Amino acid sequence: MNVSADPAISATTIGTHWNIRHLRQHLQFAIQLEYWTIPFYMAAMYSVKDPTSNAFKLVQAVVNQEMLHVQLACNVANAFGTTIDLEQAFIVPEYQGQNVPHLQFTDGEVDDDPLDPRQNYRPYSAEIGPLDELRINAMCLIEYPEDDVAEPPKLNQRVSEYSTIGEFYRAVQFGATQHVEAIRPNVNQVDIFKNYYRGFPDQTVSSAGVTGLQQVIDLISAITDQGEGVRRTNTVPNRFRNTADGFNEPMDHFARFNLIKDIKRREACYEGVANPPPGSAGAAAQAILVRNFNRFRGDMVSLFNGGSPANFGPNMVTLGGNILDCWRQGAIPRFS
Repeated sequence: MNVSADPAISATTIGTHWNIRHLRQHLQFAIQLEYWTIPFYMAAMYSVKDPTSNAFKLVQAVVNQEMLHVQLACNVANAFGTTIDLEQAFIVPEYQGQNVPHLQFTDGEVDDDPLDPRQNYRPYSAEIGPLDELRINAMCLIEYPEDDVAEPPKLNQRVSEYSTIGEFYRAVQFGATQHVEAIRPNVNQVDIFKNYYRGFPDQTVSSAGVTGLQQVIDLISAITDQGEGVRRTNTVPNRFRNTADGFNEPMDHFARFNLIKDIKRREACYEGVANPPPGSAGAAAQAILVRNFNRFRGDMVSLFNGGSPANFGPNMVTLGGNILDCWRQGAIPRFS
């Protein structure tokens, strides 16, 4: 699902300057990208039959942080006065072929970027499925770190031109520094995950001006340092580590997924079909998941638009059981 830039955005935004509409558009797409990973990772995680296995726990830790990343991306977007079309940002994701929203995994410039990471992580698939080679390779590609940290970063008009999530966020951060005056504090800010990060209690943008910009940069840094980093350290700074579970906590997402890839014996996983027969237990399980995922989407839209959905937490937990039931009934989880 590659989404091009708004045609109304001027081509003058290319290079080292973005207008505010270009920045706001990228912030909305950041939400979309983080949100896309959650069903993809959860479906693979619940396909693992042994929930006490390292593979299950490694993916689970990433899923928990992806929920944090959605929150942080929404907070930054709201701080820049983005009139977020959350119905669009939280649209039912598409999982087709090898298409990951807004990423192409190589910049296409062979002379400047001779290493195509897909050479080391193939075959891969962006379709919902079990935690197998196809999904593990896709996860590694999604979290692949950026090597090139030259300044200033590329500010691409087409969001689909970014080769890594790290490159995408570095461009967003650089663009944000050009529009400090647009920061509005305390606009629909959410901090439901702060109790899981004792070293990172300030997860909102509560100030304007330079102080607000530093808060914006801090939220973006949490996202990139946990998973989509720009340096190959594979180590998450102490302040951004989850203090609630601690399972291999120093490792970023890319390192976690590579650890799964390097496990010599794959964990046993459930198998399923995409389209179970009508009236079957598998079809019924898929229908329940679709219904409850749509309800969860509504909760997300409400929460980040300043609402207080009463059952956000329970609905989020319910999805896990629904996904697992799909696998147990021989059906690949379905979200639409």
